[in-house]
Amino acid sequence: MALRPAIFCAILSLTPSPSMALGEFHATYELAVGALTVGEMSRTFEVDANGAYKFVSTFETTGLAALLRKEKVYETSSGSIIDGTFVPDHYTYVRKSKKKPRKVDMRFNREILEIETVVDAQRWTAALAAGVLDKLVYQAALMEDLAAGRQELEYLIADRGKEKTYRPEIQETGLIDTRLGQLETIKVVRESKNSKKKTVFWCASKLDFLPVRVLHRNKDGSETIVSLIQYKIPTRSRGD
Repeated sequence: MALRPAIFCAILSLTPSPSMALGEFHATYELAVGALTVGEMSRTFEVDANGAYKFVSTFETTGLAALLRKEKVYETSSGSIIDGTFVPDHYTYVRKSKKKPRKVDMRFNREILEIETVVDAQRWTAALAAGVLDKLVYQAALMEDLAAGRQELEYLIADRGKEKTYRPEIQETGLIDTRLGQLETIKVVRESKNSKKKTVFWCASKLDFLPVRVLHRNKDGSETIVSLIQYKIPTRSRGD
């Protein structure tokens, strides 16, 4: 089981440290629906010598898709890394769109063991369970678990006052063609119960198991393909 539970009294007494294989990166992706490119996404993961991390994801529609529906999405997760485990403190999601704007702010209050979530004008509170992650940093945790060679994956996710359990399955390894050349990948699949929704990750071992291709299948059967087009490692060292 990949989920690494922590006892909160122990967590609060520990000094954060980035004891993990995952390093800093900046990645850029292209999103396509069928033959049509619909947008571009960038992701930046940073961690300092004290174990404080910040994960930022941005998306913007491009080309014809932007003319039909201009949309921008900004998502962040910040917190600490303690004994190789992600401990989120703050998560945000902002979608700027004329038709479907949305704003989510989630705070993990470890003093009172409570998660406060505000979605637009609605507010929820829930108990803060050990090992709980947000929707963004769980993908960094997936990379770390693959690097550690874990075969069974499980993640407890906080989502609008509720907890969800993700259990992605490792299916196969193989070479795939990317803009960066041919890369050896592990295929990981997460399917939603009682739904046609499905997400497939192809994670490259050469890039710290960063997803280099992602397939999203929606309830209506439509599919979006996310493909890596650029990958950079910051020139500064982790301890700088």
